[in-house]
Formats: sequence, C-alpha cells, structure tokens
Amino acid sequence: TLKRIVSNTTTDKVNILEFADESGTTHTVRPGQIVIAAGGIENSRILLNAVDEGQLCDPYDTLGRWFMDHPHLSFGILKPNDKIEQLGAFHDFQERQSNLTLGHYSLSEQAARAENLLRFSISLVGIPKIATSPVVAAGAKLMNLMHQRYSGQDIHSIVRDLIQHPIDAAQFAQYKFGRGLRHHTALGGWSRESTRLTAIEDLKVEVMMAQRPSPDNRVRLLAKRDRLGNKRACLQWSWSQPEVDSYWRSVQLTKHHFEAIGAGKYIDPTELGCGKVPRGGTGWHQMGGTRMSASPEHGSVDVNSRYHGVENLYIAGSSIFPSSVGYANPTLTLVALSLRLGEHLAAL
Repeated sequence: TLKRIVSNTTTDKVNILEFADESGTTHTVRPGQIVIAAGGIENSRILLNAVDEGQLCDPYDTLGRWFMDHPHLSFGILKPNDKIEQLGAFHDFQERQSNLTLGHYSLSEQAARAENLLRFSISLVGIPKIATSPVVAAGAKLMNLMHQRYSGQDIHSIVRDLIQHPIDAAQFAQYKFGRGLRHHTALGGWSRESTRLTAIEDLKVEVMMAQRPSPDNRVRLLAKRDRLGNKRACLQWSWSQPEVDSYWRSVQLTKHHFEAIGAGKYIDPTELGCGKVPRGGTGWHQMGGTRMSASPEHGSVDVNSRYHGVENLYIAGSSIFPSSVGYANPTLTLVALSLRLGEHLAAL
C-alpha cells in the first residue's frame, strides 16, 4: 500500500515513494515517472495527505473538488397497456449478433440544450403490483420526515394509509427487505417466466443522470487516521437546486412522452411519496477530485494528466474527468485517457 509521497525541497519533483506491506514494514522506491491510479476517491486522498504533510502544493485549493457521480433514481412507474412479456423483448437483456444488449431511452443533445436539462437514460424494469400500493407512498413520506416538514393532516394521512393496508404493508416489506435478489437494470431476466424473481405487473422507470461539476462537491480529509498513519477521507457530495429542478422537469417531460404515445398510465414520483428532493442511489461512478484543467486555478492535472507544478507525477482514472461525461458508464473514457497517458509517457 502506498504510504507516503516524499518530494524535494521545492516540491516540484517526487523523489521517494514509501510503501507498506501487510505486516506494516515500510519499503522505499526512488521513481522516475509516477502514475497514481488508485480510484476515484483514493487518488484525491493520497494527494491530499501529501499536501497535508507539505510534500505537494495545492495553492488554489482545487484538489479534491468537483467530485461527481451518476445518480440512479426513479422517474416513476408505468402501468402499461400491453402485456409486460411483449415489452420485455426490448427492455430486458437480450442477445443480438452475439452481444448482450438492453433497450433504453435517452434525451437527445438537442433536446437537453433546448430544455436546459441534464442528460439521462431510462431503463424500464418489471416490478410487482404491490410497488404502487398507497402503503409504499406512505412509507416513502415517513422516510422524508427527517428532511421535509409535513402538516398534522399529512401525518394523519400517512398513518391511516399504513393502518388501512396491513396486508400490502407486509407484502411490500417482504418484497423490499426479504432475502434474495431484487430485479434491477443490471440483473435482467425480469421478462422471462423462467428467470424472474417476483410477479411482474408494472414497469419501474429507472434513470441514470448526469451531474454538473461543482467545486463544492469534494473529497476532504478527516482527523481520524488509518493503520498506516494517513488521514482518512470523507465525501462532501450533494445536489444543487438546478439539478433538483432538472430532475422534476425531466420527470414531467418523460410522463408527457409516455402518455402521448399511449403507453399506459404513468405514476410520477410525487404520487409515490417522493419529497421535494428526490431520494436516489449512487452509480459507483466516482469522478472528479483531481480535475484536468489548463491552469492550476481550475484543477489538479494538466492536459497530459500531470499534476500541476510537479514534473514526474501523473494521475490516471476517472478522478481527472472535468465533467461527468454525460450519463453513460465512464469506463471507456477512463481507458481512453489512460492509453493516451501511456503514449505520452512512452514518448518522453
């Protein structure tokens, strides 16, 4: 494990790398060129610890900033007019010309620019009918109590829905928290009776969204240290109001589209108990933190992925992304930039 970066007195060149083995014994290496490729958060943590020890400089406080992910959310539920199995041929995983494919919808670049929206992709996934029960909306509102104020009448309505539908509550709890896998985009197989895990009556509108780069989203260091003596990382990551607004406008755009083509009844997130700020998950697409920029005022590495002001230190991985590269999986872009860095180093 990389334990410490040691630079020269002017901090413009790394002279020594200290590593620790499993027993904690330290080993040193005197490198020529260095490429740190430790992951979306760890790249920032390693460099922040070096700055904290005075081994590297971060004169404009850019290191760790512009952290991004691809939030995974729901735009609602579609109750289709056609049979679920018929839709499965497009929306579920399938083999085409020896490749595994999955049908999805996405917003065109022209539409995104015209509507001033963050881009997103939609996948439809089969779910049981219980997911649209009033109990589900009541449970979601219950979860929102810590983030959003409700009136006494609202709380009375939540409790009433939970009490009046005890069977639905038990069935949903079993579906949501019981043992076994749940259907989601990556799992596939929901449209086939032989591979489905639960009864399928409706379609969940699952979404992966882009996130705008913000300097306020960042990786920081905690006072708490790991077993090697380095400070641990903490993540400061949230949505801005423009991102929340983009989410709700995108929901309405999607609802209008599906209803306009007669796909079925569309239940939007507000009917499912969603609060003003949508609750979502991570796509595990950790990007930013050591952002690529033309000058050190706006990022950490230059156009060749070299840390600003240090002649032999390079960073590889999605941490150098200046934006969230839209909504798509970042791996191909990450690989392309790494190959480009390899060619640059080979030419030195």
